[in-house]
Amino acid sequence: MKSRTIDELLARCVQVEGRIPGSPCMVWTGCKNKKGYGICFHRNRTMRVHRLAYSIVLGEIPDEMLVCHRCDNPSCVNVEHLFVGTNLDNLRDMVKKGRSTRGERNHSAKLTEKQVQEIRVGYTGRGYAVAVANKYGISPGHVRELISG
Repeated sequence: MKSRTIDELLARCVQVEGRIPGSPCMVWTGCKNKKGYGICFHRNRTMRVHRLAYSIVLGEIPDEMLVCHRCDNPSCVNVEHLFVGTNLDNLRDMVKKGRSTRGERNHSAKLTEKQVQEIRVGYTGRGYAVAVANKYGISPGHVRELISG
């Protein structure tokens, strides 16, 4: 089978979808990994397609750097939606956009935000942590961490 150029591959396996006004996502329709990132075989190795698109259009990706999505669409290969950043940059972007699983959004959370606020406001001093811990089924240390922020 004849190998395809990157342009041919992108033309065949990309669908344009509106996600960001004026700059639609270019969604990879070829193979994807479990997290939804497009993958392809290039130069004898499997690559994430958004990283490949970024490097072809915008240049080399520095070592230890990620190629992150402004559009939060892992299948998108539109280089206008991509930026280079550290893992911390990517995590901050996730938190800023409200996609983190902190607080009630975490499947293992034992308290609601309202309960946490009630615990903080209701602090009475000695013995409080043990009483609250028993009430909510958490440890006294956890209560102290909540109070101290």
